[in-house]
Amino acid sequence: MRVTIPDQRLAEAIDANRAAMLLFHDGDEITPGPFTYHRFWFRDAAYQLAALDRWGFHAEVAEVLGSYRRRQRADGFFASQRHEWDANGAAIWTIAEHHRITGDEELLAHLLPAVRRGVGWIRRKRRERRRNAPEVQGLLPPGISAEHLGPYDFYYWDDFWSLRGLLDAAWLLREADDEAGAREAEEVGEELRRSLFASLEMTAERLGQRVMPAGPTRGVDAGMIGSLAACWPLNLLAPDDPWVSGSLDAIRDQFCIGDAFYQGISHTGLGTYLTLQVAFVELEAGDPRALRRLQWMLSAATDTYTWPEAIHPRLGGGCMGDGHHGWA
Repeated sequence: MRVTIPDQRLAEAIDANRAAMLLFHDGDEITPGPFTYHRFWFRDAAYQLAALDRWGFHAEVAEVLGSYRRRQRADGFFASQRHEWDANGAAIWTIAEHHRITGDEELLAHLLPAVRRGVGWIRRKRRERRRNAPEVQGLLPPGISAEHLGPYDFYYWDDFWSLRGLLDAAWLLREADDEAGAREAEEVGEELRRSLFASLEMTAERLGQRVMPAGPTRGVDAGMIGSLAACWPLNLLAPDDPWVSGSLDAIRDQFCIGDAFYQGISHTGLGTYLTLQVAFVELEAGDPRALRRLQWMLSAATDTYTWPEAIHPRLGGGCMGDGHHGWA
C-alpha cells in the first residue's frame, strides 16, 4: 500500500515509521523497541503485526506468526512473559486479522492446533478460583498484562482480549470446517461475556457511574484507558455504547493534559500510544478531536519522527522506555 497526502510532515512521519516497523521485525519475531524492549510480547506484536499486514507486508507477518506454535506451552498458554493473561486473546486475534486480510489457508492450517489449545487454556484459566468476591467470578485471574494499567490485579483488559480471541477462534475453526471446535469457542466466549458484563454492572453500581475501570477492584483512575480496547481495536463495543462513551468522557475530563493522555499510574508521562488509543475510539465515533491528538503526536515527534513510550509533560523529552516505541 502507498499513501500520498498533502501534509508534508505527516507524510514524512508515515514513511519513517513504516521503515521503523520493518526494522522492529527480527525474522520470526517482532519487538517493540531497539534496546530496553528488544523482546517479544504477544500484546505488542498484535498491534505491530496488524499494522504491517495493513501496509501489505504479509510475508513478514507470516514469518512471525509461523513461530506461534513453538511459543505456546503444552497447556495452551501463549507464553512470552509470566502472568500476562491477555496473551492468548492477542495471539488468536493477530492470527485472525492476518487471515481476514490474506486468506492464507496454508498458514491457518499450521496454526489451527495452537488456536484450539489456546481456547482450552482460556476455558480452564477462567475456572481458577482465588477470591470469592462475586465481581471477579468467571474472569481471568489476577496478572500483570499491560503494565501501564498498574500492579498485579484483575484486569478487564485481559477479559476483553480473551473474549475477542474466543470469537475469532470460533470464526477460524468454522473456516476450517471444525464446527465442534467453533461451537466450543463460542460457548466459552458467551460464558466469559456474561461474567464480564455482570462484573461491569456490579462495579458501576459501586462507583455510581457507568464506566469501565481498569478492573473490578479499581476506581476511576488512569488505568481505565485499557478498557477502551473493547471498542478499538477489538470491536466488541460500539463507540456510542454507554460503557465506552462514559469511560471516554471520564478519561477526557480527568486524565488529559491538552490533547494528550497523561498516565499517572505506571509508565508515567504523556502517553504516546495511549493518546492514540483515545484517538482511535474518537475516530470510530467520527469525532474530529481524534485529529487534534494526531497533531499533538506530530508536534511531540523528534526530528527523525520517533516517539518514546511516554513524554515528560514539562520538559518535552522521553521519560519512559526506548527512544522509539514500536507500539507508538
